[in-house]
Amino acid sequence: MLDYQINDLVSIIIPAFNSADYLEKSVGSVQKQTYSQIQIILVNDGSTDNTGDVCKKLAKNDERIVVIDHTANMGQTITRNDGVASATGKWLTFLDSDDEFETDAIESMLNMADDDVDVVFAGFTKVFNHSKECYYAGLSEGIYSRDEFVCRLYDEIPASVLTCIGSKIYRTSSLINRKNSIRNEVTTNFDMAFVIDALLASRKVAYLNKSVYNYIQNKESITHSYRDNMFSRICESRKLIPELLETCHCYNERIVYYQRTQLDLASASLFQEIRFGKGFQSYKYVFDGIIASEEFQKAFRVIRERDHNVYYSLFSLLLYQRRYFVLFIYYELRKIYGTVKSVIRNNGR
Repeated sequence: MLDYQINDLVSIIIPAFNSADYLEKSVGSVQKQTYSQIQIILVNDGSTDNTGDVCKKLAKNDERIVVIDHTANMGQTITRNDGVASATGKWLTFLDSDDEFETDAIESMLNMADDDVDVVFAGFTKVFNHSKECYYAGLSEGIYSRDEFVCRLYDEIPASVLTCIGSKIYRTSSLINRKNSIRNEVTTNFDMAFVIDALLASRKVAYLNKSVYNYIQNKESITHSYRDNMFSRICESRKLIPELLETCHCYNERIVYYQRTQLDLASASLFQEIRFGKGFQSYKYVFDGIIASEEFQKAFRVIRERDHNVYYSLFSLLLYQRRYFVLFIYYELRKIYGTVKSVIRNNGR
């Protein structure tokens, strides 16, 4: 470990809502860290189970734990913002209450930083019942200027690695200088908004080619629940991305990649209507809302004019021409395929 970092306090923010069944295991992964100079901030977001009691018990047995109690459920943005406001560490990071850090996660990320690094990126792992999937950037491990790093977004740095908020540490002082600290009104996909905002305020970015974060695929988590107005809400959290690309002088190079992710979001929004059995009328309503949005219109123009990828060109055209039934059948088939794949995975075959 670099000498100047030995005594650097790291604040770890853990939002918790009805997390009594797995919070102790999650916090345990922090308490077992090889790096011990940590502050653990538990934000109990108005839980209706005994999460509050678990938080109090944990804090009683570990003086590094701070507990913030919300009297009502405020949502992920307010919860995480409250955690950031209470952080006293030189660095901070996030851990969801049903996820876990690798034992050397904090130490490994700190070892990648120097005095000019404001964000350290690393890989993460999705953990299923009987299998794991690891996600990394296609970068060489090392330190990059912010512009060098951002100019690799979406091809060498996939959206999944960009978005995972917990597989990174952030220099707390750099976050104070953010122009666009995340408003409490941004109720969906806080992770993306926060990471982009942190990049806007950064000088240098380090990349650690190692998985440090275990993203547990819990069926009760938000990614497994229906999200109303999914497309428009997540588009709101992504608004800073074009600004980031412009600031780093790579807008023309990266805009096609960015608009592809907007189409991926449109597809995910439509698929969830099928996945959660909302019916054709609900699907059609969401479909019409997407193609009427300014965000889709921008994506369609860029893809039509500049992208030669067959999938995105065809998908955007099917949306634009309101091919409801063609895509409806496609998503129904995807649902069937996903069900079969899940059964195979859960049986460990």
